[in-house]
Amino acid sequence: MAGSFVRRYRDDTSEPTKRSVARDIAIRGLLPALALLAIVYLVGEFVLPREGVGNESVVNQQLQAGLTPTLDLLALAASQLFGVIGAPLIAVVAVVVLWLTTRQWWLALVPLVAVALEALVYQTAALLVARARPEGVEQMDFGLPEASFPSGHVGATVCLMAVFTLLALASDKPRWVPVAWAVAGVVAVVCVGASRLYLGMHHVSDLVAGLLIGLISAVIGWLVIRRHPGRGAAS
Repeated sequence: MAGSFVRRYRDDTSEPTKRSVARDIAIRGLLPALALLAIVYLVGEFVLPREGVGNESVVNQQLQAGLTPTLDLLALAASQLFGVIGAPLIAVVAVVVLWLTTRQWWLALVPLVAVALEALVYQTAALLVARARPEGVEQMDFGLPEASFPSGHVGATVCLMAVFTLLALASDKPRWVPVAWAVAGVVAVVCVGASRLYLGMHHVSDLVAGLLIGLISAVIGWLVIRRHPGRGAAS
C-alpha cells in the first residue's frame, strides 16, 4: 500500500486528459480540502481558547527576550521564504523544473495544487476564526492582527517539503536524495516555526495546526490526479 502510494506517478506514466485532471482537482482535491477546512474551523472556533492553550504567549516572550538585530534579520528571512509570496513562487518554480525534467505536465502540477489547497484552508480558516496574535510581545512582521490561527507559513513549508520528498522517493534517485529532502524539510519547518514564534506572529498551537494542514494538503495534492498502478505508458 505504501509503495503504491509513493510510486503512483511512476507506475502509471500515461497522460491524463486535461478535463479529467480538472475534474480530479475539483472533486478529489477541493472537496477534501473543504472538509479539512471545516474541521480546522471547528477546532479553532470552539476547541482552542482565543488567548492560546494554557499560557502559550510565554514562549513568544522568552524568545523575544533575546532580541538582536541579527536574529531579527534571520527570522524575517526564514519567514518570508515560505510566506505569501515565497511559497507560491517556489511552487511555480517547481512546476517549471518538473515539466522540463519529466515532460509530465500532470506530475508538474502536484506541488502547485498542494500548496494552493493549503493556502485555501489556511487563509479561509484565519479569516473565519480571527484568533488574536500572542499577547505581551511585539508583532515584528506584517499581517492581519486577527489572523494568528493557523500558521500559513508552517503549513506551506510542510506541504512543499513533503511533496518534494515524495517526488524524490518516487524517482530513481539514490536513497540519500529523499532522505536529504526529508532532513531539509524538518530543518526548514523548525526554522520557519521558530521564526514565527520569535516574531510574535503565532502561538505554538497555531504552528501545530499549520503543520497538520500542510501534511494533509500534501497528501491530498499527491493523490488528487487519478493513477492506475501497473498500467504504464503503453496504455
